[in-house]
Amino acid sequence: MGQVVSPIRDVGVLAQQRAALALDAVIDSAFGGKTADLESQYAKALAAGTSPGTIMSGALRFIGQLHKARLASDAGDSTDEAMRAFIPPVHFTRRSAVEGALRSWTSPRLARAMEQLAEAALNVRKTPALAEALAQRALLSIAMTVRSRGRS
Repeated sequence: MGQVVSPIRDVGVLAQQRAALALDAVIDSAFGGKTADLESQYAKALAAGTSPGTIMSGALRFIGQLHKARLASDAGDSTDEAMRAFIPPVHFTRRSAVEGALRSWTSPRLARAMEQLAEAALNVRKTPALAEALAQRALLSIAMTVRSRGRS
């Protein structure tokens, strides 16, 4: 027989997928050094209902996994092997962005950025009135770090 259609449930699933895609786009823009793209993707994520705290949590999860992959790469693993460190695995649509981030960041820079993001995430939680601005500033700092490394 056919599947029972539940418009309410389907709308909820679509909203979750939209928010997840928006979060991935913010993270990929930040860690790829794409400041202009970051601005628009951040605004889209907020418009999709993603909170600044959720964005910061996603960025922290990502940087932890990126650091783990970078350490594996530093130890001699190929890019493909290092990419296997991500759990869940990197979706094929994000693979080139994540590989680019893996190439752009060194282990020490990732460790420093992790500390900065953790402090910013704490401030986002402690200061809800400034949460959007604090999260945006932290992500822009990440993007600028990538850009400045690219120029040197």
